[in-house]
This record gives sequence, structure tokens and C-alpha cells, in this order.
Amino acid sequence: MKNHKLFDVVNNTFIATLSFVCTLPLLLVLIVSITDERSIQSQGYSFFPNQLSFDAYRLLFSGSSPLLQSYLVSITVTVVGTLLAVTININGRLYAGGTPCSVP
Repeated sequence: MKNHKLFDVVNNTFIATLSFVCTLPLLLVLIVSITDERSIQSQGYSFFPNQLSFDAYRLLFSGSSPLLQSYLVSITVTVVGTLLAVTININGRLYAGGTPCSVP
């Protein structure tokens, strides 16, 4: 019973450490996204920014951003492609004499 408790402690410590290490890059990206561009150029990346700036988000959500148009194209292609693939598969299944949801 003691071995199980030791394993649980070691395992939980390992998983917590791994989770923290995997979360750090995401946190850095979030912090850098709200850091002033000149501050990044002069001092590099840091978890503790000297100046905050939301210019990147203003540009992103300004409405004329090419990034928003790119996302719209990607979402449209994905939705149309998925609907087309599902339609072709269902029609092929019906043509073969099965039902759309039958298991072979």
C-alpha cells in the first residue's frame, strides 16, 4: 500500500511539472502579444513586459485585416469541403444499397 502512495505522489508531481512546462510557451505567446513591439525589439522576449500595448489586437480586429479574410477563406473551405465529403459518402452508401448510418 505504501508503494502505491509513493507512486501517486511521484506521478502527480511529474504530471504537474510537465503541465507547467507545456503551459509556459503558451503563456509567453500571450504575454508577447500584448507587449509593445519596440520593447520586444530592444529587450527581447520576457514574461514580465516593460510596456503593454494592444496594437496587435487593434490591427487584428480592425475589420480590414488580411488575417480575418484568411480565416474566413479557411473556414469557408473547411465547411464546404466537409459538407461535400459527407454528401458524397452518404450518396455512395445509398447507391450501394445501404442506409446512411448502417454499420457494415
